Order: sequence, then structure tokens, then C-alpha cells
Amino acid sequence: MLRDRLLRGVWIGLVAAAATAGALVGFGWVRGFPLQPLNTVAHVLLGSRAFYVRETHLLVTSAGVLVHALSLAVWGALFWLGAGRLRGAWRWVAAVVFTAAVAAFDYLILPPRFSPGFETVLTRGEVIMVYAVMAAALGVATGAFVGGSKEGRIELEA
Repeated sequence: MLRDRLLRGVWIGLVAAAATAGALVGFGWVRGFPLQPLNTVAHVLLGSRAFYVRETHLLVTSAGVLVHALSLAVWGALFWLGAGRLRGAWRWVAAVVFTAAVAAFDYLILPPRFSPGFETVLTRGEVIMVYAVMAAALGVATGAFVGGSKEGRIELEA
């Protein structure tokens, strides 16, 4: 039972990772360096070098994608464990509140060495939009599991 809940949460987190990675690449695209915001996430593993890599780099880009996907998989699992059974508007409220808590954790509690890093190349408004995309993705992906009809839900095989 717990294993199934964790797997669903990881899936929800990976949906959020894909959505937010898309937002990061989009904001980078506007600047002429699509992967730079995603590359900055690699600073958690590789240090400050990641902040300066603007183009595709095998190690830095791979590390950025890995850190981003893993962190959102963990957040997705925690969200599903805490709010997975909520339906309707409460699911959306929970997604927004949870994402605000994640943002507060990322920027107020974590030391800069472990912060997401993309805030160094994005504006404050763009960072807020990345977290808004995260909240939307959590809400949509959670809805795939708690939808009203059997046809609208995703079933995972154990």
C-alpha cells in the first residue's frame, strides 16, 4: 500500500519535473541559451561551474536534469502522501500551498549551496512562474489518480 502510494507520488513528481523543466528551457530560450537555467541546477553536484555553462554540456546538463528530476520526484511523493486523497478544489488548494512551502524551503531554509540555482539566471517573476507551473502540474497529475470516473484515472500495476 505504501509502496503504491510512493510510486504514484514519484510519477506525479516526474510530471512536475517535465513541466518545470519545460518552463526553465523556455525562459532560457528567450535569453538565447535554452539550457542555462536547467544547467544551473547542477551546482548542487558540480559546484559553481554549473552557473556559467550556457550550452549543452554532457556532464553539467545531465547532472542538472538528474538533480531536477530527483528533487521533484521526492516532492511529488511527499505531496501525494500528504494530499493524494483530496478531490476537486481542495486538491488545487493543496497543490498551491504545498508548492509555496517548497519555494519557502528552497529559498529560506536550504543553504544557497542546495538551492535550485535557476534563480541566478531568471527574474523573480520567472521563478514564480516556474513554481506556478509546478503547482499546476501537481494538481493535474494528482487528478489523474483521483478523478471521478475509472476511465479518467491512471492505474499502476504493482
